[in-house]
Amino acid sequence: TTSSPPATTAAPTTTTTTSTTSAPPVSTPTPEPGPS
Repeated sequence: TTSSPPATTAAPTTTTTTSTTSAPPVSTPTPEPGPS
């Protein structure tokens, strides 16, 4: 029962990191086509 709480906390942390990494790359390609 003690192992259940810690496991749930680790899951959300991994998902948040993935979403943040995908955000920056999308914004980078957008400004390039603009000035071109």
